[in-house]
Amino acid sequence: MILQSLAAFAKRESLVEDPCFQYAGVTWAVDVGANGEYRNLFDLRSETGEGTKKRRLPRQMLIPKRSKRAAQDLAEFLVDKPEYVLGLGEEDAARMERRRRLFADDVRAAAQDSGCAEAGSVVQFLDSAEARAACVQKLSESGYASNDLLCFRRGSVYLHDLGAMKGHWRERSEAKEGCVAQCLVCGAMATMERLHPNIKGLSGASTSGVPIVSFNAAAFESYGLERNRNAPVCEDCAVAYTTALNRCLTDQFPDPADKESKLPRQAHRLSENLTAVYWADESKSGIERVVDAAINDPEVARALLEAPWRGGSVTTRPLAFHCLLLQGAQGRATVRSYVADTIDKIRDNIRRWLDETKVGMPRALSLVQILSGLAVQGEARGLPPGLWGEMYLAVLFGRTIPRNALQLALVRNRAEGNVNYNRAALVQAWVNRNPAFQERKKLVSLDPEYPSAAYQLGRLLAICENVQYRQRGGNANKTVVDRYFPALSTRPRYVFAQLMRLTELHLGKLQRQGEARFHRARVAEVVGKLAPGDLPAHLSLEEQALFALGFYHQRQANFSRAAAPSTDINQTDSQTDNQ
Repeated sequence: MILQSLAAFAKRESLVEDPCFQYAGVTWAVDVGANGEYRNLFDLRSETGEGTKKRRLPRQMLIPKRSKRAAQDLAEFLVDKPEYVLGLGEEDAARMERRRRLFADDVRAAAQDSGCAEAGSVVQFLDSAEARAACVQKLSESGYASNDLLCFRRGSVYLHDLGAMKGHWRERSEAKEGCVAQCLVCGAMATMERLHPNIKGLSGASTSGVPIVSFNAAAFESYGLERNRNAPVCEDCAVAYTTALNRCLTDQFPDPADKESKLPRQAHRLSENLTAVYWADESKSGIERVVDAAINDPEVARALLEAPWRGGSVTTRPLAFHCLLLQGAQGRATVRSYVADTIDKIRDNIRRWLDETKVGMPRALSLVQILSGLAVQGEARGLPPGLWGEMYLAVLFGRTIPRNALQLALVRNRAEGNVNYNRAALVQAWVNRNPAFQERKKLVSLDPEYPSAAYQLGRLLAICENVQYRQRGGNANKTVVDRYFPALSTRPRYVFAQLMRLTELHLGKLQRQGEARFHRARVAEVVGKLAPGDLPAHLSLEEQALFALGFYHQRQANFSRAAAPSTDINQTDSQTDNQ
């Protein structure tokens, strides 16, 4: 299912022009003359990003398909590293010279078989020590890396783009013998791919790429089949699905319809070794932009979701959306999760997430901001490895918020003695998605009548804090929240009386009689909703979540109507004077 969908995605976007070729980043182009003389060395890298994220990336070019060489000496066709093209490397000179000759002999054979004049010029360059030395000097001055790829051009024409060279390479590739079996992806009887192409750009994986399908030990083999014959995939499908993944994992993949432009990245780096890749059955559905914005910029996501009502171009056709979580390692990529749903449901789930995490802030919170609030000092890298993936799927596919995410939020609440907007957003989403609260009204703002003792206790603490603030003018060294939040949110029965006594003292010290009556009525209103038997000795995890939410909602209400209570207090004072 996964490979089939990826292969179909690659064909739909015309990512694979020929299975004998693949896109790869090429850094340098050596320009040679008609007689093999060295003319120039072109740096093909381009700058991307801004500020500290600015970097120079090689140009993505369609070149002959790469082999998966390890330690053996094996030259790639026409495009290779400096040690093969120029014999430039830190290893012993004899080995470098042997590799250089392998590359030169390969190009010479291609020039002779195809009769290509441009290839003959490159052979002359490779045989000329003087021309190579000039190129090596310029390359060294330009600051090359050992794994950079070099290609050749004569004038404005690249050697690997010539029809003669493509035809020669295609004949060589098709002449290779291999095992014929039924492909698991397309179902056709064809030659199976012995080693699948690598996937690059995964978090935690080798920079040279890792395969997603590999069998490197007998423990993974069955029925006497060796290595990748245990999961036979034909060459066309292997190239298609890996190209689709590589296209999603970079923002430098060239657009097949316009070689000068790049296709947008369709992946999110969730942690140091986990990456989410997504794609849709319709390339112009617009869902990719919505998904990217939902994770990184919720305000943009909300605007995109409203596009159909504003005359936008977002389609609502019932098409499928796919999400794949891949964990990178040095040897291979591991599939951690794969989920698919309709695009319409994905939009509904994102809209629901944005509504559930609206906690009175001027701008909606991104997933990174919300999860950063769960970690010590906001270091999200210290969170449990699987939490990022679970939260990501909860946003896109409407799943319940993981219980361990709520536990982390409540622990940080007690440790800091406070409920910040990051954790309030997560707790609010958790409560609204918890099946135990489905019969109750959704909690997205203050609800004075919400039928929960824990929620009312949270409100009470926020009101008591407000009373103390009014009495001391914000000059308290230690507030009632600092003193009682950890205990009241877990063992309310043991500290409730102390909180009430301290609040009564604060009320008695308020200088204006009307203000004292106003706040005393607010405290009485909340306490009146707590029946004698409703004051629990301990709060469960669900009740602690409601306590935190009640505290945050009431505190936000206190802030939002900071000017309104003064009017009520003045009215109370005037009524008292009239009496």
